[in-house]
Amino acid sequence: YVGHSMGTTTYMAMNSVDQSWAERVELAVLLAPIAFMDNMESPPRYIAPFAGLFDWIFEHLGSGEFLPSSWLMDLLAGLCDVNWIDDLVCKNVVFLICGYDPAQMNDTMMATIASHIPAGTSAFTIVHYAQEYNYQDYYFGGMDWGSKADNMAHHGTEEPPIYNPNNINTKLALFYGDNDWL
Repeated sequence: YVGHSMGTTTYMAMNSVDQSWAERVELAVLLAPIAFMDNMESPPRYIAPFAGLFDWIFEHLGSGEFLPSSWLMDLLAGLCDVNWIDDLVCKNVVFLICGYDPAQMNDTMMATIASHIPAGTSAFTIVHYAQEYNYQDYYFGGMDWGSKADNMAHHGTEEPPIYNPNNINTKLALFYGDNDWL
């Protein structure tokens, strides 16, 4: 298994509740793994405390894709081909979100990278990661849907499940960058 970012969260959650995955996966290679969020330095941590505003978030951002690619992102990506705009805006936006590491930045890919940042994901995923950040280092678990009834509908329990990394029994190879703010 090879996972990056959210894909690592998925695998660790899955294997922590079902150890039979070790019979089918010889090695899980986890790139930029995310479980506990207490080391996050990226500015999105400042909006995490507002994750409880489910109704507002889903009404204004939708329950589907969060920040989908659009004509505006394509326009901005085209501007990244202009050297001074690329240096002043594009690289700094990427560094602000992901962390500053110019040695790891592929300058020839900047327009492509900018056209995919922020990449679309589920609005529910954003809320779930914000919950993980708010709970900090003592919680790695399922999304809290806000009520016992909703949790029961999604998880089969009134409380979200807790994923215990100690239950992961697959061999893991973890890769991360020292300057990864996420």
